[in-house]
Amino acid sequence: MPELDTDKVFFPRGEQERFISRATRATGLSTAALADKLKISSRTLRDWRREKYRMNYGALSKLCKLAAIPHPKKLETKPQYHHLKVAGQKGGRATIKKYGGIKCDPEYRHSQWKKWWNQKGRHNLPPQSKPLKIRQPKHSPELAEFVGIMIGDGGMSKRQITITLNRVDDLEYAEIVATMCERLFSVKPSYYHRPDCNVVNIVISRSSLVIFCQSLGLVVGDKIRQNVRIPGWIRSNDKYLSRCLRGIFDTDGGIFFEKHVINNKSYSYPRIAFVSASPPLIQDIEHALKKFGYSPKIRNNKRVQLEKKDEIVHYSKSIGSSNPKHSKKFKKILEGCESGLSGLS
Repeated sequence: MPELDTDKVFFPRGEQERFISRATRATGLSTAALADKLKISSRTLRDWRREKYRMNYGALSKLCKLAAIPHPKKLETKPQYHHLKVAGQKGGRATIKKYGGIKCDPEYRHSQWKKWWNQKGRHNLPPQSKPLKIRQPKHSPELAEFVGIMIGDGGMSKRQITITLNRVDDLEYAEIVATMCERLFSVKPSYYHRPDCNVVNIVISRSSLVIFCQSLGLVVGDKIRQNVRIPGWIRSNDKYLSRCLRGIFDTDGGIFFEKHVINNKSYSYPRIAFVSASPPLIQDIEHALKKFGYSPKIRNNKRVQLEKKDEIVHYSKSIGSSNPKHSKKFKKILEGCESGLSGLS
């Protein structure tokens, strides 16, 4: 007789399935209802019926009572964790084989482990411990735009990169960014919609990608504290710099209309702004815009703005945007200019 209801019952092969099926028919209950009576999950009951696992003695007793059927006779039972003794013995033998014997001296055990590791262990790592490879593209305008996106709304931990966008306004752009990442690195990103806020996270979990991004000038952890800025290889190449600005603007920039009332008439003047709490990045953006012939203004030490309509029009045509929400606003500005309006109401 078992000492505990948790003891495992050992039926002959096929008998556990027949017993549970018979009891289920006798009760007239569904699998879900019967599992509820036994205070187990439906999954557990199905696994017992398939003989994936052995049922416990307590559940067997309850099932016999519910189904009004007699207890099976001459069943072997074993404690719930009976297998641990066997597992421990196997582990002990494996340890002796690996280290050449067991001694109480911890220094000896450590030296033997180190010897095993250097000779065998380090050369036979399991597949899941090896970093998954990615494509490492050469420097290009598209790679520079990706860096701009990461500077704007990206983040890195030791094992993954995350790009966080608005799940409503930027949903179409999120697909564009994900496709770009897959094209650059030959890895398909994952999407995560956060229910607690209105964002979508584009995530790639690859430590090899993080290492590659660090080689591009991106940082792991807090970008602001580490004074994020545009990497030198991008600043020194106008094509790369232009596309990097696009990536930063598409994620951390915006287009708005500044309203003024003149002679009781309302006018709206277009402005584009890059926003960042990183002073070095603000300076890099200002210098880049000046390099391309624009007249940027720094507002509140956290915004770089273009305020001349002709410069905004030129920016929309030469640097442009990959974000549909910005492209639509640029189109509205261009239509206003073509109609000859000095301001957009």
